[in-house]
Amino acid sequence: MRIAGTSQDECRELLRRLSVGRLACALDNRLYVVHVRFAYEPEHFYVFSTMEQKIEWMRKNPIVCLQTDEIRDRSNWTSVVLNGTYLELSEPLDATGKQHARELLAVLRMVTDTVGRAA
Repeated sequence: MRIAGTSQDECRELLRRLSVGRLACALDNRLYVVHVRFAYEPEHFYVFSTMEQKIEWMRKNPIVCLQTDEIRDRSNWTSVVLNGTYLELSEPLDATGKQHARELLAVLRMVTDTVGRAA
């Protein structure tokens, strides 16, 4: 097995192409990891979620981690791990940011739906 590093530019390009990953958060020495759909732009990634355990935990401890992979086969894959801070975009204060995130995620959904229909 050969393990090679990935440049920041390669990581950014991968994040632009992918839209599914795992979001990790922690509270009281417990970890929680869940699959999410995300949209990426430099310095930010966006995730929409219903009110669930991860939201409750991230409100109490905003330190998060997102991991995503491009898997070509059992021996060839690339992973990107991002560490960040949760910031909730709440109405009405963050209405513009929330709308921007919705638009980014809607574009990903249209692309995914189109690819899904063509397959």
